[in-house]
Amino acid sequence: MNNLSNEDMVALSKALKTKVVTEAVSNMLAGEYKIDAIVRLQGDLKLGEAYTQDFVQLSKPWDLLATALSKLNDETIESIVRESFSVDPKSVTELKAKAKDAIKRLKGTSKKVANGKVTTDLSVTYVSKAPVSDSNWVTDIAINEGRVSE
Repeated sequence: MNNLSNEDMVALSKALKTKVVTEAVSNMLAGEYKIDAIVRLQGDLKLGEAYTQDFVQLSKPWDLLATALSKLNDETIESIVRESFSVDPKSVTELKAKAKDAIKRLKGTSKKVANGKVTTDLSVTYVSKAPVSDSNWVTDIAINEGRVSE
């Protein structure tokens, strides 16, 4: 892959991060596969401007949980774990926000330059199984065309 441009590598990466790939993996059997395919990747890629963003200093969620649970006895810990199986997602979101606010107050924030967002509208087309050294591969019919948008 060393001969791909930065743009080509980003486009290829984005094209492969789709639900179609997840479905393909779930339709495969465990094992080893030999791959020799020629594909065409074509379309548009847009990279937004880099931007500065405040990040809450990182905290280790398992350390936070271990500290909280260490204050409790075994029965209470088991009860909390049991209740977590049916917790309301809204309350989880609210508690995450409270924990994030507490971490922000205690540890502060830092500024970080983030890369611009990448958006794509790409077409991935399977061209051939013929090896690149085969001079006739260009004449093969493109089949199995899939559209990838993000």
